[in-house]
Amino acid sequence: MIIPYAPTLAWYRGDCGASALHPNRTLLGRDVALTVPLAGGGRTLKAIRRDAEAYGRASVSMHGNWPHVHLGAIDAIYGRTPYFMHYFPQLERILSAPPADLAGLCGAVDSLIRTALRLDSLLPGLASPTGAVRDEAVRLSALCDPSLSMLDPLFRFGPEAIFLLVKTL
Repeated sequence: MIIPYAPTLAWYRGDCGASALHPNRTLLGRDVALTVPLAGGGRTLKAIRRDAEAYGRASVSMHGNWPHVHLGAIDAIYGRTPYFMHYFPQLERILSAPPADLAGLCGAVDSLIRTALRLDSLLPGLASPTGAVRDEAVRLSALCDPSLSMLDPLFRFGPEAIFLLVKTL
């Protein structure tokens, strides 16, 4: 399975959409797109789109000191959000010494999000939400853009961001 870089809320809801086309890119609040450069550039990205196995072989390039740029952008956008200090240090550790391959990097960020939200243990229990859970999901959904990285609601809502994954229809 191809996990995109800092997956979007839509991806966690099961709608891969554009993230399948750009597994090395994520969108943050204020319309900031962050892209992880790949060794081989566009050729590597085209190979991933043609053959999912190429995802596992895609090497991350350190061109442009992108980890510093990404961490700075994340800090500038979310540094004053309520849960920033709870999760940023873990993200900083991942991006300061990123895995050499795209799959490792994306998997590490996904693991951070899954652990922070306790997705693997809590999500199955939200398949048939109660009225109060559904109401909270509707309330939070009105405050979020599903095309943004899941980091957005994580920094803004903390553990409550899991309610965004409740099917409200």
